[in-house]
Amino acid sequence: MGSRINSSMDPLLVDITKPNPEAKDMKGPEAMMLPGVSFTKADVETIRNLPNVDHVETITTITGKSTTVFGDQTGSLTQLTTLNDTFDKATIKAGALPKENEMLLPTKIASQLSGNDQPNTMVGKSIHLYITEMDAQHKPITLEKEVTVSGVYEATDPRAQMSPTGYIPTQTLEQMYADKGITIGPIQVNAFATDMKYVNDINKAAVDAGFSGSQTAKIMERITTYVDMATIVLSGIAGISLIVSGIMILVVLYISVVERTKEIGILRAIGARKKDIKRIFFSESALLGIFSGIIAVVFAAVISYGLNIFLENAFGVKLINLSGSYIVFGLVVSTGISIIAGLMPSSKAAKLDPMESLRYE
Repeated sequence: MGSRINSSMDPLLVDITKPNPEAKDMKGPEAMMLPGVSFTKADVETIRNLPNVDHVETITTITGKSTTVFGDQTGSLTQLTTLNDTFDKATIKAGALPKENEMLLPTKIASQLSGNDQPNTMVGKSIHLYITEMDAQHKPITLEKEVTVSGVYEATDPRAQMSPTGYIPTQTLEQMYADKGITIGPIQVNAFATDMKYVNDINKAAVDAGFSGSQTAKIMERITTYVDMATIVLSGIAGISLIVSGIMILVVLYISVVERTKEIGILRAIGARKKDIKRIFFSESALLGIFSGIIAVVFAAVISYGLNIFLENAFGVKLINLSGSYIVFGLVVSTGISIIAGLMPSSKAAKLDPMESLRYE
């Protein structure tokens, strides 16, 4: 679960935005629809100099103003954003990340531009990117640039699939605006902590500096809390199971000692030493732990395989990871618990009086 969470959102990431003054007296969707406030270079430096910040990256996003054209085909982007480290490279289906004067398209838009539902054919093609903006006199103008499609990607989040987003290098987007005499600034700054333990401290420091708190940090804190709670509960259940299994092994071995009392007396009579008797029951307990561990591993492998198939079909993920280290750990614990449970019965068997054992019925 932890690896899946970390693959979908960086645990070291603190995404910071600037609060819009107009949203102060607004609530709900109305406040969320307001455009983001751009960061100044001084703001970025302030965040960069916060304690325990490893590095920062700026993100500029254009919402609902971008259109791509290839021949007589068009595709409208819900968002056009600058490329950043949080982008999942595994989602790229063809091509590569964009460089200067290049653009990464979602498969939905690439299919529209290709005209034949073959998005991969758009890689390497030149397309026209148009952005509708307002100039300094608040008059609409159109920004245009010819860019090359560096690759296409498939968004894994259903919400992202509904809102196609194109990725473009920061310098390319800034140059488009500079050519029209417009200055554009980032609306989000991603600060990466040097360690997970500093994420909340950085988030609090950013809020104290007048910025908006990180939603990612809040989500990660909640998810981590829930995962920790689940881990504690499952560990408690596992601990109780180990105690019960240890007691059951101890009882079984005690019964074995009682039932084999006369056999123990015969062994002692023909020359077996106390430590020999102790080794017999000690070995039995160890073998009991090893074979029970092997049986448990086989059942766990079968169950995890079936559950992973179900989870992948239902949710598209595999959450159960039965690695070799877990198998070895399980076998060691199983054997260790059995050996500990067998110490008392084996010691009792070794201390039995040979004469009394021979007369036992």
